[in-house]
Amino acid sequence: MVKYHTTKLRVAILPSEVTSNLIPVIHSKLNKKIETYSPQHKYYIKTIENVTIPQYGFTSRANFVLSFDVSCTIGHLKPIVGDAISAVLHNKNQYGIFLTNEYARIIVPKSQYSETMQFEIGNEYNLRVVETRYNTNGISCICSVL
Repeated sequence: MVKYHTTKLRVAILPSEVTSNLIPVIHSKLNKKIETYSPQHKYYIKTIENVTIPQYGFTSRANFVLSFDVSCTIGHLKPIVGDAISAVLHNKNQYGIFLTNEYARIIVPKSQYSETMQFEIGNEYNLRVVETRYNTNGISCICSVL
């Protein structure tokens, strides 16, 4: 389910972080973006490879932040309708069951499973994505049980 493509990630460097060699600073900032959700691209970043740092960045006149658009290959997770995913059950109530995995919060409404199915909190379940929403807080999915 991990997909790869080449894109540009913006790395901002504060005036207090500027040193004579910016390459280690940029690499450390890129490492902080791994295993996080990117609201700019609307996916969960798993890996960053083939990093190409431009020779020149650009500055903001308002706050003097130095920024670089770093070209790199991203390994990312972005669930779409029809994908099979697995998640751990955290809560259940009269409206459905609520699960999470490393990159998404998942809801399975009562209409997507039968009453005879038994669910236990803490167990992992396989699901099929019915609808996906991407917002600034992360990825939310509505799923059905496989």
